[in-house]
Amino acid sequence: MSIEAWACVAGILLSVVVARDITIHYVALLLANLALISGQLYDSTIIALVFALIALVDAWLGLWYDRTVWFVSAAIAALVSFEQLLNLDTLLTNLVYADACITAWIIIILAMEWRNWANSKRLSSLL
Repeated sequence: MSIEAWACVAGILLSVVVARDITIHYVALLLANLALISGQLYDSTIIALVFALIALVDAWLGLWYDRTVWFVSAAIAALVSFEQLLNLDTLLTNLVYADACITAWIIIILAMEWRNWANSKRLSSLL
């Protein structure tokens, strides 16, 4: 497995207790990474389909959980998907910057969810 796939596994393990939407997002990214693991599958159509599925999952998460980060992630994934259909590589090559921003945003949300979870456990132990 690639380092990205291991990062997705870490994201799943860190979020499974407190944030199901983040867990679902990382499961989708893990499946996308596993789908593109073979060097023979780097066809622009397959990459476009994978990013379209990521966009659909993130858009659904944005609607269901009402978090802006999923709409931003869905928009970026949709743009990369359309770009791959046009056989361009500008966004895909520079995706690391957008991915770093979204990952930082998710880490902040995850830290707040863990803090809320810890506070609720502390309050329940006092009762």
